[in-house]
Amino acid sequence: MGKSFNTVTLISARVAGQPTYTPSYMRAGSDKPINAKCDVNVFQNIMEKKHVFKITGWGKMADVMARSLSTGKELTIVGRLDSFKGRIWNAPDATGNITFITNPDGTPKLIDKIGITIEKLDLGADSAKNIVEEINAGKRPLNFAVPGHAEKLQWEQICAQKNQEQYVQGSATFGYAKVRVIEGTTPINNIVANNVAQPNTGTAQFTANVNQQVVNPAPPQVQVNGQSMGYAVQAPNVQAGAPLVA
Repeated sequence: MGKSFNTVTLISARVAGQPTYTPSYMRAGSDKPINAKCDVNVFQNIMEKKHVFKITGWGKMADVMARSLSTGKELTIVGRLDSFKGRIWNAPDATGNITFITNPDGTPKLIDKIGITIEKLDLGADSAKNIVEEINAGKRPLNFAVPGHAEKLQWEQICAQKNQEQYVQGSATFGYAKVRVIEGTTPINNIVANNVAQPNTGTAQFTANVNQQVVNPAPPQVQVNGQSMGYAVQAPNVQAGAPLVA
C-alpha cells in the first residue's frame, strides 16, 4: 500500500468565539506531563453556507493561539484531521447555560467527532469590532496604525510584551482565551511541559521582518518555525532581519 497523507488547509478563516486554553498538567500516578492545549472554533463562508470547524493547538502552538486569537481574527492554518470522542451538548437553556447529554449512570454520552490539529498558523487582520472594543477599553491606542505616530510604536511594544506573556497558574484567562483546568490533575509549568513532551521542538528562531509590506493596519509579525507569533518590534541594537534566539 502507498503512503497515506492527512493534510487540511483553511485559508482566510475567522475565529468564531473565545478560545479555551487548558494549561499543562500531570495526571495522578503518571510521571509524563501533558502539553497545554488550546481549542477554538473557526468559520468560513463557502457559497451561502457558513462552515464551523474545531481546531486545536498543542504546546507552544497553544500559547500562540491563546495570545493571538481574538474573536473575528482572520487566520490561515495547515493541519491534520484527528478523530476523538466528544460530548453531545444540549441547546442553551433560558439562562444561557449549556449542558451535555448523559448516560443512565450519569456519565457523559460520547460520540465520534473530528477536529483539526494545527501544524502551521499564519495570522491575518483583527476584526473591526475587536479593534473598536480594545480602543474603547484602553487596551489599544487610537492611532495604533498611523505610520510614524508615537502611538504606533507604543502599540508595537504592547504587542511584543503580549508575545512573551506566559500563563500564570490560577488565572481564569490567558491572552484572549478562557482557562479550563481538568479536575483531578496537577498543573505544571508550561515551559517544562513543552520541553519534556516535545523534545524535537528545538530552539525557536525569532526573525523580525521590519521591511514587510503591511496590507492591514498592523505592524510586522514574528515567525517561529514558519508560524506567526504575532506582532514584532525590533530589539535595540539588532539589525533588521537578524535572528533573535529565544
